[in-house]
Amino acid sequence: EECYVGEQNSTNQRHGRGIMAYPNGCRYVGCFINDKRHGYGKCWYPNGLGIYTGYWKDNKKHGRGTMRYANGDVYEGEWMGDRPNGTGTLTMTEKGELYSGDFLNHEKHGRGMYKFKNGDVYEGGWKEDVRHGNGLYMFAKNRGTCREMYYNGVPV
Repeated sequence: EECYVGEQNSTNQRHGRGIMAYPNGCRYVGCFINDKRHGYGKCWYPNGLGIYTGYWKDNKKHGRGTMRYANGDVYEGEWMGDRPNGTGTLTMTEKGELYSGDFLNHEKHGRGMYKFKNGDVYEGGWKEDVRHGNGLYMFAKNRGTCREMYYNGVPV
């Protein structure tokens, strides 16, 4: 059952600060404009899927925000249209790895740095979630560096 406590506009729409419980188990605390999540807020997703804290626009994650996923992964950065878009950092807790750089539609895309569990680091171009273009691979424990060129994830 849907339940809302908070401010409303003259047409009884959620408008201003409020708390919303959705039938699917999702809970939201934050700002609304004309019945939509808009502005700063925090959302707890059902079944332990995760918690998002940050900015919203027209019911979608938009602007700076942090998503803490149930598996322990954390994305902190820019959002647009409910997806990571722009600059951000994804910490992959289970894998022990980290990516910091550009995202497009939830994929690594543009320039970024990927730190592997063993301490190796790749810094360079990405396209549709795979290495693409020029990059520099730095081996852990001062074992040297290697310049690399990729095309759609394949070394060339």
